[in-house]
Order: sequence, then C-alpha cells, then structure tokens
Amino acid sequence: MSRWAPCQDAVAQLPQDPPELRAHLAQHPPPHLGPPSDPQDEEGPERALTDDDIAAAMDTWARGPAAVPAPRPPRTPVLPVPGERNVLITSALPYVNNVPHLGNIIGCVLSADTFARYCRLRGWNTLFVCGTDEYGTATETRALQEGLSPRQLCDRYHQVHADTYAWFGIAFDHFGRTTTAQQTSPLRLGTPLTPVPPPFVPTRFVPPPQNPQCKLCRGVPVVTPTQHLFLDLPKLEAPLQAWLERSLAGGHWTPNARHITRSWLRDGLRPRCITRDLAWGTPVPLDGFQDKVFYVWFDAPIGYLSITATYTEHWERWWKNPEQVELYNFMAKDNVPFHSVVFPCTLLGTGDSYTLRAGTVTGVAVNVAAALAALLQPFVPGVSAAIQEQLQIPPERRGLGPALTCTLPPGHRVGTVSPLFQKLETEQVEALRKRFGGGQAKQPPPPAAPPAAPQPCPAPGDPQRIQELTEQVAKQGTLVRQLKAAQGDKAQVAAEVAKLLELKQQLALAQGHSPEVPKGKKKK
Repeated sequence: MSRWAPCQDAVAQLPQDPPELRAHLAQHPPPHLGPPSDPQDEEGPERALTDDDIAAAMDTWARGPAAVPAPRPPRTPVLPVPGERNVLITSALPYVNNVPHLGNIIGCVLSADTFARYCRLRGWNTLFVCGTDEYGTATETRALQEGLSPRQLCDRYHQVHADTYAWFGIAFDHFGRTTTAQQTSPLRLGTPLTPVPPPFVPTRFVPPPQNPQCKLCRGVPVVTPTQHLFLDLPKLEAPLQAWLERSLAGGHWTPNARHITRSWLRDGLRPRCITRDLAWGTPVPLDGFQDKVFYVWFDAPIGYLSITATYTEHWERWWKNPEQVELYNFMAKDNVPFHSVVFPCTLLGTGDSYTLRAGTVTGVAVNVAAALAALLQPFVPGVSAAIQEQLQIPPERRGLGPALTCTLPPGHRVGTVSPLFQKLETEQVEALRKRFGGGQAKQPPPPAAPPAAPQPCPAPGDPQRIQELTEQVAKQGTLVRQLKAAQGDKAQVAAEVAKLLELKQQLALAQGHSPEVPKGKKKK
C-alpha cells in the first residue's frame, strides 16, 4: 500500500463546495497548544478565527496554485527592491578561537537560518549575513596557547567555522569576518587595521593568586593609570527610549529580551568603556589613542555592517534604509544588551539614518500625534500646546485639515519629549475634592485674590529635585534592607517597600522617564 494513500484519503474527505468548507472551518477552530498564557509573558493569547479570517482562507483555497509565490530568480548580490518586503537577518557572530559546537548552532544560527528559509519561501527579498568575530583578548590568548599569531589563528578557525556551517546546511547569503578593512569604514571610524605593540597586559593574562605573575614575561604586574574612551550612553538614553518604545510595541521581541533590556534601563544608563589596551583589535583612529583598540563587544556588532560591505559595495542600501528594510537580529540571551542597548546607541549616536522594525512607523506615529494635538486643542489647549512644542510643529502647520496628512515630512526633528501628565497622589485628590467638590460643609469665604491655577507637571531635569529624590531613595532602600535582614513585621516591610517604589517612580518622572509599574510575582 502506498504511503501516500492515507494522505489522499484525508484530502478526499475535505468538502469541496465553498459553503461546506466555510462551515467546516467555523466548526473546527485551531487547537490551543500549551498552557493558558500568562500576562507576564507579554505574549498575548491566541486570537480566535473571525469571519474575515475564514473569508481570506476561502479565497486562498479557491485561488489554488496561483496563491503560491513564484520562486525568486537568484541574484548576486541581493539588494533591497523598492515596493517589496526586504528582510535583513543577522545571527550573532561566533568567536573564532575554537571549533563551533552545537551550542553555537542551536543558540542562534539555526533559528536565524530557519527564519531566512521561511522568508525566501514567502517570496520576500531576503539577505542573511553572519561571520566570525575575530578580535578580543580571547583570540589573543588562544593564539599564544597554540603558538600562532592572532592572524594565523583567525585564518585557521574562520575556515573551520565556514566548513562546519556548510556541513550543517546553513544557507548564509554571505559568511564573512571582522578582520577586514571594511570593519572601520561603515561608521567612519578611521584607518585600516594596523596592529601596534601592547603597553599593558589584560587581567586575564594575570592569574589571581597572592603572588600574581604575567603569563607572557613572568614579571610582576603593577597598577598603571590609563585613559580610555567611553560611549556616553546617558546622552543617548532619550532617543534610545523612543526607539525601544516603538520597537517593543511592533517588533517580535521575546519576553526574555524585553526583561533584560528593561533591567538595563531601570536605573538609568551609565557611560560604557569601548577601548582596551591590546595589540589585536581595531585601532582607535583618534589622536592620543593610537595605542589602543576598540572593545570587542563595541566592535563586534559593527561586523554586521562590515560583513555586508564585503558582500556588496551597496551595503548602505540595506543598513541606511529604514523605510524599506526590516532588520531581524538572532542572538543568545547573553548578547541581548549589546544588541538592544549598546549597538542601537552606537548607530543613533552617529546621527545617520541607520536601519533599526521603525522609520515608516515612526513617521506615521509622529504625524498621528500632530493631528491628535490639533484635535485636543478645543478641549485641553495646554496639553495640545505641549505636544506641538515637543514635536516642534511650525505654527503654520498646527491647523486641522479634513483628513490625516503628512505635515511632518521625513527629516523633521522632534524636540525633547517629556511626560504630559503627573500622577495625583491621594493627598492631592482629597485637597482638590475639598476645594472644588460641591455639597460640602460651608467653608470660610475665600480670600479676595483669585484662586491659583492647578500647577502643571514639573519639567523633568531639575537637578535639585533629582538630587533630593536620589537621597530619599537611598535612605528608604537602606531602611527596607534593614527591616528584611531583621525579619521584621511583614506588614511594616510591605508598607516601607511601597514607599520605596513610590519614591523610585517620582525619581523616574523627575529624570524624564516613564516609570514602570511593578508586576506581582507569579503564583506557582
């Protein structure tokens, strides 16, 4: 009996008449797989089939083979096509200092390859790039162990990686490496690679016992001050927050990635060192820093751009084209903050329009906000004016047309965004109720002076207020820790924790952030 016979029997039982097929689909909704969704997973419950879904399925069924996209003709290089869905996929760059193992492949390479194959089957214009991450102390250390130069080690293991992924059938469009001249050109970082002798040794060359000794020269290390460059993340926090709000709302972020990213932002970003005193790395092209190289985790994500640049000279059509290109990064959890915070800040800090799931969405959202500001003007003119000022809408564009139009074209720059409303505390609500609520007991006659207008939300960034709240948060945090250590009364601990959370929210507002509402613990 043919193995196809059961399948053919099943197909024969499907109703062929459209009304019968419609009834069949309506009576057999898709099964719900797995346990009920948890709100804290940030993945919404499965959506039930609607009449429109059934109608679309019926239409696709009736179209038959015509509904299947025709195979895309092979092209080299693959470049974005206006009017089509252009998908750019990256997989985290594996270190080149060893043979790739299943963890490298399963962690992010295989999932990225699966998604790339799916995109190609859908007929989408897809580019999938990856390569070996070849700089950093780990490579230099492995080269010493094997008696090779870092370049010789990279040449050997890059080929091992390429052969391994080919054996597994990973369908990269291009598999490159970071030790190329293009590694510095995408972000205009300076000159080609020129290794120089190291004036210091990194800590991994010095074991931790009582009598430390350098593994290279057997000398006793001494503490020596050195100057480094830092990426000033606090100055980039506002544009990063704006991008994250759009990307988290419309992108396909895993709950784990969302949690890790928010944990970095919860207490505010800090400057991050991006240089090292090493010989093997991308030289820093600035006066006074020629003896240093870039930190590997600042340097590695730039490899996505440089690897694309070694694939095609038209790499900017992928990486400086947010209006037409969708970017998908596949990575392990340890790499999340470098891709969700550090790398986006690197691109945002250049001032160029790099591809980050958001140019078109941003343009539409800003114009919708401009239209809403005009609609709100008759009701809450103060709020309307605040929105228009933050968006820097010219006075001549603040009217309201008969339909939504693009009043803020591409290239328009918005101003500093700050909260429009402030939470009213219980005491403030009671005071306002006593003041303006009708039916109250007679109050003494008010003074002759007119009543003061309600105070608007204080502008964020007041250094004195921020300092006061910072000190209060620290003091309250110490009190909470002491009560917990002494195993004090649970009700008292809960009350003090609530005060601490309230102070943190006030501090976030003063700093211009949107305070995150704490979530309850999951029940087991």
